[in-house]
Amino acid sequence: MVSKTKDIYIDFAFFNYNPVELSKTRPVIPAKDQMEIVTGPRTMLRFINTFNPITLENKLASFKTKEESWAWVDSLRMTGKQIYLIDWSDPVNGSGGTELKLIQVRPTLTNRPSY
Repeated sequence: MVSKTKDIYIDFAFFNYNPVELSKTRPVIPAKDQMEIVTGPRTMLRFINTFNPITLENKLASFKTKEESWAWVDSLRMTGKQIYLIDWSDPVNGSGGTELKLIQVRPTLTNRPSY
């Protein structure tokens, strides 16, 4: 999520590490190290819409300041909410076909100073 006028930058990432290989260097934390990609029938959009999903564009527009965006990211991290994106540029999602792909992500970086 980027807004140059509001000076907001929020990065979301998808991680799915090989647990066997990862366990050779450190303990595996499934909630952080293994995220999922869910593919299902396009009709699951009706089910998803019952949860009042947000669009990143609308959420970005709702922030008045970058500090407000950082507070939102902090709340996502603290509550451990699972976030799934629908990438409409993906041929599976954007083609009008019968399937829908959801990608689990979590916020990783913001433009908040680290000092």
